[in-house]
Amino acid sequence: MNSRHAAALALVGWYLLSPTVAGCVESDDGNKWPLIMPPITKTEQGTKTDLEAPLYSWWTARKYPSREACERDRAIWPSDSATRQQVLNAKCVYVDDLVTWCLGVALGKEVPKGCSNCAVTLELVGLGCVKEFKKKGECTLAADEYIQDYYVKADKRGDLVIFPPDVACSQLGPPPGK
Repeated sequence: MNSRHAAALALVGWYLLSPTVAGCVESDDGNKWPLIMPPITKTEQGTKTDLEAPLYSWWTARKYPSREACERDRAIWPSDSATRQQVLNAKCVYVDDLVTWCLGVALGKEVPKGCSNCAVTLELVGLGCVKEFKKKGECTLAADEYIQDYYVKADKRGDLVIFPPDVACSQLGPPPGK
């Protein structure tokens, strides 16, 4: 048995031995404080704990009703040499802090205003997530401002927008209610 299997088995055993309310399976409804662990990625040098990964991509080890309960368990969470960096860098985070709103953009197309015979082809160029926000309203506002700025900049250059950019806000992180 390799060290990863042993670590996984130890974690499962510890989880199963942890007390539950009245011997029943706990509901996650009141547990708003997940203990999250950074992902492990494979590199040419072996495995690496990815501390730079966004929090919404870290995995949830367990959820707790309070930060104090989460921190208490984090302090005694079992680890071995394979999982030590994960456990040392684990975080107790309020569930709402794991959600990020992403402003995605697909560029539009402009032509010079005085061009009567300009041939235009639409080439979709997506910029992916150009900016992240904590709230959907902030992302929506930024999307509206992006469109307005696009038209203003095109007008200042003397261009006419024939295909406006496509902007959208999408949620990254745990699905609503999780």
